[in-house]
Amino acid sequence: MKFKLILLVIFLPLLWLIPAKGQEIEVNSSASPSKITIGDLVKVNITIKANKDFVFDFTGKNTPVGEFILRDFSLNSTPKDNYIIYNLTYILTIYKTGEFLIPAIKIKYRRGKEEGTVTSTPMLIKVISILPPNAKDIKDIKPIAMLPWWITYSREIITVIIVLTGIMLVILLLLKWSQHSYKIKEVSPPVPALSPEEEAFKALRLLEEDDLLRKKDYKNFYFKLSEILRRYLERVFQIPAMENTTEELKLNLKSIELPSEWEENITKFLIQSDLVKFARFLPKEEEALEHFQLVKNLIRKIKLKQDVISQT
Repeated sequence: MKFKLILLVIFLPLLWLIPAKGQEIEVNSSASPSKITIGDLVKVNITIKANKDFVFDFTGKNTPVGEFILRDFSLNSTPKDNYIIYNLTYILTIYKTGEFLIPAIKIKYRRGKEEGTVTSTPMLIKVISILPPNAKDIKDIKPIAMLPWWITYSREIITVIIVLTGIMLVILLLLKWSQHSYKIKEVSPPVPALSPEEEAFKALRLLEEDDLLRKKDYKNFYFKLSEILRRYLERVFQIPAMENTTEELKLNLKSIELPSEWEENITKFLIQSDLVKFARFLPKEEEALEHFQLVKNLIRKIKLKQDVISQT
């Protein structure tokens, strides 16, 4: 009896070293910060500890994140003993105020013929406005005011004045003609206008000389760079690109039948520009330089395509 008791005391602690099936995968998740200002970034970390024979299907930037926008994703893995530790990082943002739930992120796995899913914990994020707490709401629109009669009929009055002035000028010219002979002056030919490509490349050179990236003035840099591309598209394809919103311009791009890759690059650049101009997003300097080169290459490619079309 004592011998059995001794064996039980020796081998019972060893039973805790045998991993249970439910402990072969461990998932931990966190989000920081839990309270942000609209447009700020939230960092979501998910750590998965699993046996080496598990194969995971990480969806990366295609992961659904509810009402949030997925700005970036990274994955690192660290082997340790019989396990691999996966560290997943999601960078999210949102442009609404209130309390929003980062949904549970589902990750599929395979282990031989066995298939399953691990799930992170849903996390609540509070988003506050950039306005101060005591700021008042926008005032209601005032009722339409009646204008004085001379403003109401200003167009007609101006038209009459222009017509009378024109008649007087014609009379004065005829009188001068009858009294004096005049010599026809040679008019120098007008300076030819720049082509859309020449105008765009000139604007790009001036933007490069402004050295806004070295000054960290990303907002003005993206304002000018997006305006150069919009102006070029408007002149070449006769679309109101300068007046269009980004969504309206996306629809107009489909009507001019650009290659899908060019259309996608233009759309991504305009969305990135809107984030920098209106949502206080700060890009990396290398990313801004890539966008500058992207706009320059797009203009060259479109010019080559237009030249080919004009020759056929």
